[in-house]
Formats: sequence, structure tokens, C-alpha cells
Amino acid sequence: MEAEYIHGTNNEEQRRLSMLNEITNDSFIRFLELEGEETILDIGSGMGNLANNIVEKYPKTHITGIELSCEQLKKSPKKCNLSFVQGDASQLPFENNSFDIVYTRYLLEHVKFPLTVLNEAYRVLKNGGQLYIQENNILCMQFYPECQLFMTVWEKFANLQKSLGGDACIGKKLFSFINDTPFKDVQLFIEPEVHFYGKETFYYWIENLIENIQGAKKLLITNNFCEEEEIQNAIKELISFRNNKCAATYFYWNRLKARK
Repeated sequence: MEAEYIHGTNNEEQRRLSMLNEITNDSFIRFLELEGEETILDIGSGMGNLANNIVEKYPKTHITGIELSCEQLKKSPKKCNLSFVQGDASQLPFENNSFDIVYTRYLLEHVKFPLTVLNEAYRVLKNGGQLYIQENNILCMQFYPECQLFMTVWEKFANLQKSLGGDACIGKKLFSFINDTPFKDVQLFIEPEVHFYGKETFYYWIENLIENIQGAKKLLITNNFCEEEEIQNAIKELISFRNNKCAATYFYWNRLKARK
């Protein structure tokens, strides 16, 4: 069962997600260590950006994406080795032992019962198949010069997501969840995101953060987590940071790999 989705699916959010995919997809594809002919399930496939990038690089793979949002599915690419279905990650509409690989990114933070999703992933994997996860712990973000106004709002963003049934810090809890499943050979990793003034990705990474809180502004205000002025001041601080020639920001994704 999905928690209330904090980001929404409007055009601005789709653009933000596409931008985030451009920054992070290549690294995640390397993490998958594909041989090139696997059958793969993408849980929470969104607009299909990552799946599309994978089949471009490995044209003999076949990827099935499952996505709850019809708006995102409408934007999914149409290719012979890609298929997308509408459905719930906690009730996968697939037979047991169907896929060589199952992966999911940025999804578990948005579901009420992550363990249910993990057990469903286990069910549809073939024996010996691999699970790959990448998730958020948004409060591990670091800035220099400091961006305290933004970080105050960012913590309230995490609290808002918790109130909606999600968990913006689930990344650091993955090992705990996976230990309640039958998966074995569990491995944990972190993948750094380091962006600094002058690096090609710096502008887009900061823009991603700005659009995160802009997209959640209405929920933050109506649920009494923030005042509008507080949000606007946080955005101004990030814009100033983005223009600072001494600025650098540090983050990491939590990753998990396990075998059935």
C-alpha cells in the first residue's frame, strides 16, 4: 500500500525526476552488474527513464516496469524489450520465480509497508536471482557554506513525509528490513553525490533540491510544518549557495544487494 505521494505528478515534478535520472542513472546501471540478457523487474518505474537507459546499453535485456501512477505510465517509452503495467508494489501481478533481477529506487520511502514490497520482490525473483535497492536518507545532506535555513525546512519535509505514511530516512534502515525477509548474501553500499561550483551537475543538483521543497510547499503549509516565508527564505538561500564559487554539497544514497 502506497503512502500519500509527497511529490505529486505534475509537469514540474516530471521534469525534476527526469533531471534526477540524468544525474544518477549511469551509476545505478553500473551497480546492477548486468551480463546483458536478463529479465528484469523495475518496481516503481516512473516514466521509464532508467529502464530505457538500460535497454539502450543492453539491448538483449527485457525489462518490465510496474508503476502506480497512470500519469507517469503515459510518458513511458515504447520499445519491444520494454513493457510497463499499472499496479501496486505490494501486490505484484506476476507469477512466482519470474525475473532474474528485481530493482527499485526511490520507492520504499513512499510506501507504508516496505517489508511487504521486499517479500513480493522475493516471491517474483527466480532462485538465485538478485535484488538491488537504492534509497534515501535525506538528512545526510551536507553543505559548505552552511545552508541552515534550507536544512530546517528539509527536516520538516522529512517529518511531513513521515506524517503521510512514508519515510525519507529509510535508506539507513534497509539492513533492518531485509533481515526480516528470506533474502541471503546481503551487501550494503553507499553511493556518493558530490557536487560543487563549476561541476557540470552542480546547478541541476541544487535545482533538484529547490524543486523538492517547491513541490511540497502546499502540503508543508496546509499541514502546519512551515510558513510560506520560511520556505521562500530557504529557496533564496539555496539560490545564493548555487551562485557561490566556494560552494560544495555532499550526499550519499544507501544501496543494498541481496540474493534469493
